[in-house]
Amino acid sequence: GLKFSSADQEVSNAEKVKLLEHLRASHGKKESQISRGPAQITLKRKTVSEITVAGAGSGRSGSGTKTINVEVRQRKTYIKRSTVQEQIDNDPEREEAQRLLNESQLRREQEEQELRAAEEKRKQAEEEKRQAEQEAERIAAEEEAARVAAEEAVRAAEEEERKREEEKRGHEAKPKVKERTPRFNDDPKPHGKHRPEEKRKGKHGV
Repeated sequence: GLKFSSADQEVSNAEKVKLLEHLRASHGKKESQISRGPAQITLKRKTVSEITVAGAGSGRSGSGTKTINVEVRQRKTYIKRSTVQEQIDNDPEREEAQRLLNESQLRREQEEQELRAAEEKRKQAEEEKRQAEQEAERIAAEEEAARVAAEEAVRAAEEEERKREEEKRGHEAKPKVKERTPRFNDDPKPHGKHRPEEKRKGKHGV
């Protein structure tokens, strides 16, 4: 409150402002709430129109028509957007629902990340397994090719050795022909001459 010495003492503008703030605080209203103005505005509108209807005596007599006044009343309430937002922000149930929604969304994102990581890990393991199988197949094929080549080389060497043995045995089995030294009396003689035996018979006589 303000201290006054008498009832006739003048109140300055600063004291008036201070007193107004004190009254507002005592009534539980904040300065921001008062300065913002009303939170909502209600507009009322009334329209009156006339309609003409045929009277009960209309028809052949054409006695007359009847005019009726129609009054239409409309009422619209406009609420400040800031007020609505403030009410939403101060709603504990909505805040709790929003918190749960955020937590659920965060869990879903984490689960999706874990699923993606697991899928990537599975694909990587499959790729490594496929590469290992291909490498094993390649090594097995190379070993098989080397084995076949070695067997072919052994067979070729054995075949060559067999041929040499056959040729060697063929040369050893063929009979050797002795070469004689030519003699003078071995020369063929013409027919009609006596052989040595006949000559000896004629000389000694029998």
